[in-house]
Amino acid sequence: MSEPIRDPEAVAKHRADEAKPTGDEVEQTPATAARPCPVPVRPGYGQAAFKAGCEDEYIDRMRARYGDEW
Repeated sequence: MSEPIRDPEAVAKHRADEAKPTGDEVEQTPATAARPCPVPVRPGYGQAAFKAGCEDEYIDRMRARYGDEW
């Protein structure tokens, strides 16, 4: 086990070095920005949500609003 660092400047330098990316780490960015589903959360709009490409969000919002068996 190594000796603990007692010098405050050395501690700050060590923390700064640890925070730097090593090159092995790849910065993860989302492929597309999340956009809100433009379809109203009301029964009967499922097909519109499917066409807009946000059917999963529509289903989740319907379950949250009306319960599991809406």
